[in-house]
Parts: sequence; C-alpha cells; structure tokens
Amino acid sequence: LAKEALNDRNLDALFILTEFTKEGMLQQATGRVQRMKRGKKRPHVVVISHPHIRPLNAMNKKMRRYFRKQNFEVREI
Repeated sequence: LAKEALNDRNLDALFILTEFTKEGMLQQATGRVQRMKRGKKRPHVVVISHPHIRPLNAMNKKMRRYFRKQNFEVREI
C-alpha cells in the first residue's frame, strides 16, 4: 500500500501480504515502523506467508533470513 514517500513516525506495525526479496525494499518497508518516537509501541512486522505456493515459500525463507540478519524477532503464528 505504501511502498514510497510515507513518513509517519506513529507507524508501529507493518503487514506484508505477499513475499518479496529485494533487500532494499525490505529495508525501506521495515524502516517505516522502526522510526523512533517517544511513547511509541515496539514495532511489529507481520508477514502473511503462502507455504503451499513453492516460489512464494522460497521467497518467505529469504525474507526471514533478512529479518534475522537485522536482529528482528521472528515468530511463526
């Protein structure tokens, strides 16, 4: 929904509805919720995965590696 030109320090959650693996896009998307603001809740990134669609499942694994590399807490729900 908001891949570019969104600068709102109040954002504390990111929902990724389809996988993508370009590191620059991941960095930009996650950076939106990581912006600091007094009183802001801990940011969350929620990825809706598609485990039964092979190409998307492979992309999801790459995304999770990126998140771990950036020290994000990764949990499967």
